[in-house]
Amino acid sequence: MNQAAHNPPLATPPKATPADTLFSQPFNNGLWRKLLQGVCQEVDAQYALGLDVISPFGFELLEDKRYLYKNLKRFYCYVGFPEKANVDKHDIEKAYADALLKTLKQHYPAVFDDIAILITHNNKLHKFRPDNYLCTPADKLIDISAHPVKKDILSHYADYLTASVSTLFNKTGEADVERNSEYVMRVRYYQLYIISETLYSQYLPALSPQEIRLSRSVFASLSNSIQALFTPQSTPPTEEEKYIAKHLIDKRLARMHAFLTAASEKAADIVTIETGCYHTDHHFSFSLNQDIYEDATSKVKSTYLNFS
Repeated sequence: MNQAAHNPPLATPPKATPADTLFSQPFNNGLWRKLLQGVCQEVDAQYALGLDVISPFGFELLEDKRYLYKNLKRFYCYVGFPEKANVDKHDIEKAYADALLKTLKQHYPAVFDDIAILITHNNKLHKFRPDNYLCTPADKLIDISAHPVKKDILSHYADYLTASVSTLFNKTGEADVERNSEYVMRVRYYQLYIISETLYSQYLPALSPQEIRLSRSVFASLSNSIQALFTPQSTPPTEEEKYIAKHLIDKRLARMHAFLTAASEKAADIVTIETGCYHTDHHFSFSLNQDIYEDATSKVKSTYLNFS
């Protein structure tokens, strides 16, 4: 894998600096990525697979760096390894989690102390706080998952986002209606809708004034909270959420899916993406017109690389 394509080489973790240098305003995204890459190289010294790592928030596609001034709480680390490698992905996740925690504890003890929950091993929760704990503004979540990839983890992630319109439309994977009582999952659903809208709105009619108002409500409903992981409870969609889903999200996704499916059927060259959801165990495939595919995946990769 060509890790240099999206991660600058770094032999050792960044020089120790105060925690407020990393979690300052704005958040030091470049330093965070270098730290993760240093950890990745440390772990790869054991496996010699050419591991690489990315840490996207999802809002990179919006190209609005004001998001870095927010109180970020959720940090996702996606580690890529060759799909033909004879290795257990869970072993990689554990090794990466152990190395990352060790690095944070040594170089950023204040950041280490703020980690309230760690997610590894196919969404297994490791809580560093008691049950029914009330989270503070400083508490953080780190989610580590390993993915078998053909090229590199950024390309794999770009394929996942590009094809997610299929699962959203079909209400599978992260859009599974049976999981809609889980607010955390619904937030992921809303985020993936916003990403799909960003990638494909150029092919659709412009949003109407009403749809623009509803779209703003979708953004307003997004939560960065991790409290639900300590006090899980069923939170069915509100009447407002149901209205937004019916009059905006479902309608737009149907148009996207219809256009993309028709475009692939007419195209001389198509690309079939076979991938899995990053936050469920659902696997799926989706075919796209090659030009549309290349435009969408290029946008995902370029906005990620430029967002630091």
